[in-house]
Amino acid sequence: MEESFNMMMFRLHQSSRSQLRPGMSRSGLSSGQPKVLLCVRDHDLCRMKDVSSYCSITPATASKIIEKLRSDGFLECVHKADDRRSVFLRITPKGRDALTQWEETCGKLEKKMLRGFDGQEQKQFYAFLARAYANLSEEDEDRE
Repeated sequence: MEESFNMMMFRLHQSSRSQLRPGMSRSGLSSGQPKVLLCVRDHDLCRMKDVSSYCSITPATASKIIEKLRSDGFLECVHKADDRRSVFLRITPKGRDALTQWEETCGKLEKKMLRGFDGQEQKQFYAFLARAYANLSEEDEDRE
């Protein structure tokens, strides 16, 4: 039976999710939260709309994830002295610790997944994935 490309992508996605799940649980994070924490850590004092754009999620989804991260102590909302109307996000020490654990888990998965790939093949694989993502992102833009 010939396998489709779509089936292989599905299997890769399912396998990576099942292997990441225990690490996510240990870090105290749930699905969708790590990318939001990464955004806030890497773009300190960003706004909710920045998170939505960076993570390619709707503002409503960003709002729900941010509120849960805030209530669990991973993020805090702050106001700048010169802009009291806007709410800015900052990662907390608890959020940094959880994200560090998450990145270690992802690093182990990446190492396992790319075992047997030389450096050039890894770069090429990444470039293929980036192109495929760009193609799908174009399609999303066409629908808007």
